[in-house]
Amino acid sequence: MTNINKLSNKQGSEQLNGQSDDSLAYTRSLENAEAESQYATNDPLADVKNMRLQQLAACRIKTANQLQAKMDKTKADQSGSE
Repeated sequence: MTNINKLSNKQGSEQLNGQSDDSLAYTRSLENAEAESQYATNDPLADVKNMRLQQLAACRIKTANQLQAKMDKTKADQSGSE
């Protein structure tokens, strides 16, 4: 049995037992955060990227709200015409 199969079997049994599922996710999130912080210190455009991501998020929220308002209006028009 290869190491990958052993690892997947181990992870599968842990998930079935409900044990260490959260601790595995927590460990991975810590590793990702550490890797991102190391990358951010080496990235001179990190502030610009962060600003653009915030702008994109604000734009997506605005668009979602406009779409929801349009859908609500359409539903109100349909229920009013019936």
